[in-house]
Amino acid sequence: MASSSLFLLFNLDGLRLALRGEDIRMITRAVQVTSLPQDLDDILGIINVHGEIVPVLNLRKRLGLKEKAVDSADFLILAESSYRQVGLIVTEVEDIYDVTAQTTLSKEALFRGDKEIQLLRIDEKLIIVQELNEFLSTEQEKSLDQAIDRMVQ
Repeated sequence: MASSSLFLLFNLDGLRLALRGEDIRMITRAVQVTSLPQDLDDILGIINVHGEIVPVLNLRKRLGLKEKAVDSADFLILAESSYRQVGLIVTEVEDIYDVTAQTTLSKEALFRGDKEIQLLRIDEKLIIVQELNEFLSTEQEKSLDQAIDRMVQ
């Protein structure tokens, strides 16, 4: 029997994307995002989730999509990276899919810059898996920590 993994499929302006199911903590309607005083390229801003300051990643910028304000019809996905809990603003949340090894394409030949990417084939369509642990560099993580520390002081 083939091994399987769970993936949350979501949509951002017509682009189908996925996150690993084990990384998902909560899905809710989008909320207002507070900008950080310094411009951090891949960070949209921060939100307060039950007293915890959570950075919201700028997935639009990362994927080269047109920037737009957060809309009340958007969704917020809270997920856990190795370093921290993060938020992603998305247009639509589709479903959780149980993906077998045969469905997952080899990622060895697929690169974005110097990073490998993983694609899933579901319903004969390719879906890009977002790797949260690779979203921010170590330097960006440090800058984010410093910016959050300054905001809460």
